[in-house]
Amino acid sequence: MRELDRIKENHTKQLEDRVHGLIEECRKRPTQMTDEELDEEFDKIWNETKKELSYPELEIKDIYDNVFHHLRANLLHRGSHANELLSQKNLQDCGVEPYSYTIDGLYKQLKSKVNKFFNGKDHTMAVQEIADSIIDACTQLITEKLERKTDYHDTYIQEILHIIDESLQKNLDVKTEIKLEVSLKQHICGFAARRFQKMHEDFLHVNDPYRCLCRNKDKFCADFKDVFQKRDQCQKKAEEFTYQCLKPAVKDFVNRSLGPDIIAEMLTNQQFSTRMFFQYTVLLDLLSKDDFESYVSYILSYEDYVKKWILHQILEHFTDRSTTFRFEDQHLKSSISSINDAINKAKMGTSVNLKKFVQNICKELGDKLVISQDSLGAFMILNNANQEQFAHSLTKCVNEMGQTLREEFKESDIQTTLGHLHVKPQNVLFTRLIGCGQQCPFCKTPCDAGGKDHTEHWASLHRSTGLGTYRFHLSQKLDTDVCSSLVITDTDFRCYATNNEWHPYKRYKEIFPHWKIAPDVSLEASDYWKYVMAKYNNQFAKEYSAKPADIPPTWKRITRKQAEASLKESFGIK
Repeated sequence: MRELDRIKENHTKQLEDRVHGLIEECRKRPTQMTDEELDEEFDKIWNETKKELSYPELEIKDIYDNVFHHLRANLLHRGSHANELLSQKNLQDCGVEPYSYTIDGLYKQLKSKVNKFFNGKDHTMAVQEIADSIIDACTQLITEKLERKTDYHDTYIQEILHIIDESLQKNLDVKTEIKLEVSLKQHICGFAARRFQKMHEDFLHVNDPYRCLCRNKDKFCADFKDVFQKRDQCQKKAEEFTYQCLKPAVKDFVNRSLGPDIIAEMLTNQQFSTRMFFQYTVLLDLLSKDDFESYVSYILSYEDYVKKWILHQILEHFTDRSTTFRFEDQHLKSSISSINDAINKAKMGTSVNLKKFVQNICKELGDKLVISQDSLGAFMILNNANQEQFAHSLTKCVNEMGQTLREEFKESDIQTTLGHLHVKPQNVLFTRLIGCGQQCPFCKTPCDAGGKDHTEHWASLHRSTGLGTYRFHLSQKLDTDVCSSLVITDTDFRCYATNNEWHPYKRYKEIFPHWKIAPDVSLEASDYWKYVMAKYNNQFAKEYSAKPADIPPTWKRITRKQAEASLKESFGIK
């Protein structure tokens, strides 16, 4: 980028020198030149300069090749089989159709034993849910990269591969099936490479020195005629600097500052005050919704559900826009004040010309506002405005710009505003309130350990394993037992993590070493989850391709009011 900026700056300088020479030549002519004649003279020198300037050919990188290189390096530790799978499909053909996971000879002949397990169909569904969640997270990151409109960098695909690796480890908690890992990474990397290739080519198109020069031809011609005819450029140049250079920088500053404001505002709400109260509020909201699909999404796609729930709360909280507008207005006023201070400081200095005067203004604003060098370079050429008059006009234009932006902010809806933010509030709040997002491998209860850096996961209150899709093998009925009781029994389980082999609950740590499930033979599911399982028993069975659980009669008598009271008791809410 620096090299491109240097080339564009050199082109502009050469053109400016040629135009100054043309101005001197035209002024020596005995007759007054018309606008049409000036246009013709400018066209001549423009075409001559274009031919003489050197335009280094911008090399279009093969992003697919770059991405494939990083993907192959990422899978090296998986051995020759992973490399063989990788070579069977061209990356350009990956990520075109929706990703679909299928079992390929994973399950062996089932052993005839009365116990609990996670069946093959459930496994396919669970892995598909995990894959969809990972794809969504990567797609979100790709979208954020594209919104920046910068050139592609290899760190982008490295970030994506890190997300995939971290998510696979977190969600499967076992050595991932090689075929699954390769196919998922191929799908995501193929999609990413396609988008990044276009982003790279778009960037080169926008920043191509030849196109950048041509883009400003009409402006350069108008400036040439202004200087030749000694027209007052003060107002015109003040408007140009304000709206082409300062306005985009001010909007960017507001968008950089608004995300943390929204996060701080949401944290003042009681529901976001602590992790425990947040979990309580989400579960209470589920109870109020009385919607089975929402429960399934919460249990099986916890992280995705909670992020969407947080986003919905943000949209609801800022519906009338008065609070966000107050934040935007504060940052706007701060920006305008900084610009006016920079103008006044530059006026007190000893700038030898207008170019130096503007450079001093930009230097003062450097820590706060990021001003486009392309826009600034185009503004600087053929600028003969009077410094003092320019400063006066600029102050007026800046204040008018402030009012214009104020109106734009008022008219913008919260959904659009959130889309422009550098920091996504829902992601920050999720990390702050949820932490790792891990779920119990048996009952799907979320981890209660704070943050992401802990090495052991635990939950204070587990629930029936049937809610996590576990059922008895022979009867296929969903299980009502709680995993914290099962870990001190002689019962066995099997699932994807055990390669579908039976394994004692007592030795669950051998399969899920990062989970600590405190044993308690007396512990039963809370009335809240008893109520949920009893109410939606048939629907859970259908959803999980199982048979309804044998629900104890006492569970069926639990009322919604009792379920809510149980929820309050579980989370210590008075």
